[in-house]
Amino acid sequence: MIAKFGTNNMKGMFASDHYNNGDPICKLKGLELSVRDRYTIQIGKTVHLNVSEPYRYMNHHCSPSVKIEGKIMLAAKDIEPGDEITFDYNTTEDVLACPFECNCCGKKIHGKFYEN
Repeated sequence: MIAKFGTNNMKGMFASDHYNNGDPICKLKGLELSVRDRYTIQIGKTVHLNVSEPYRYMNHHCSPSVKIEGKIMLAAKDIEPGDEITFDYNTTEDVLACPFECNCCGKKIHGKFYEN
């Protein structure tokens, strides 16, 4: 995995290897915190993992390339080298520290407590 600037001039995380749908990619590491911020991933009811580079640059997408289950990152579809690694923030976060409007669907991304 590598972090680099994508087409929108924002940092992203990109695959350096091929992964098949369902493949485990890695175990996320980081400091476990009781508070969320823009670089944490919620892994428990009150546990947020403060991930380091390049994982902190995983962008949101409504049709993501990976899913996060606890601390495990799994391929959500076949991934080729150079593909951006994205996940759906609404699947892990109860409430986002920094809600935003999604670039792919235009909806406000708040976290799963806000989903209709």
